[in-house]
Amino acid sequence: MKAKTSPNSKIKLFHALLSEAGMRHEKENILDAQGVESTKDLTDAQLSGLIDYLKGLVAKRKEAPLSVRKKRSAVLTLLEMLGVYKATDPERWTKVNNYLKNPRISGKIMYEMDEDELTALARKLRAIHTAQVKKIQEEKYTANLN
Repeated sequence: MKAKTSPNSKIKLFHALLSEAGMRHEKENILDAQGVESTKDLTDAQLSGLIDYLKGLVAKRKEAPLSVRKKRSAVLTLLEMLGVYKATDPERWTKVNNYLKNPRISGKIMYEMDEDELTALARKLRAIHTAQVKKIQEEKYTANLN
């Protein structure tokens, strides 16, 4: 028979998994989605569900094959070119995740995407970057004519 886990130990596990998944900054959004303000307000079922979700994310992150890690790297490079990702910014993952969660971009955070989704995302980001460059060039050309 499985021993019952105390609520405090589940809360500690939740916070540890948030840190391991690199999502501490997302805690408030996660709690808002559950309709609570504090982890202490979560029901046992909600807390267990969040723990399972985070364990899945952590496992996915650790088990990613080289091809997926390369695609993630390519996506980060493109996000850097777009100005969304800056390696020195302490809020970089909040910005990246918020940008990627936009349904017009991908609707998911990077670690939830498989190889095909990352390929499609990279293609979309390249198109966005090309459009930005073209717009800047047109603006410079127009400014030179005046």
